[in-house]
Amino acid sequence: GHATSLCNYGLYVQNVKRDLDEAERLYRQALESDPAHATTLYNYARMLQEERKDMPAAEEMFKRALSGDPEHAHVLCSYGLLRLYSHQDAD
Repeated sequence: GHATSLCNYGLYVQNVKRDLDEAERLYRQALESDPAHATTLYNYARMLQEERKDMPAAEEMFKRALSGDPEHAHVLCSYGLLRLYSHQDAD
């Protein structure tokens, strides 16, 4: 669908072109098309976490992804690691 195409292009722009602002715009546009698109939410969360270092926003995207697809293995793994490292940093 449309959200998948935008998501895939966002991932390309993020990883190959290294244009984070454009990738974020594409992820947001994909989510306007399908607000519960788990793969877009996952990719956006990873970008927020790894590139923007915005852990609260990343956590929100992971939670949204899990609310729509609670069995999404990549989301579960990445969100678990974010929570683990967040708690280690707090200690």
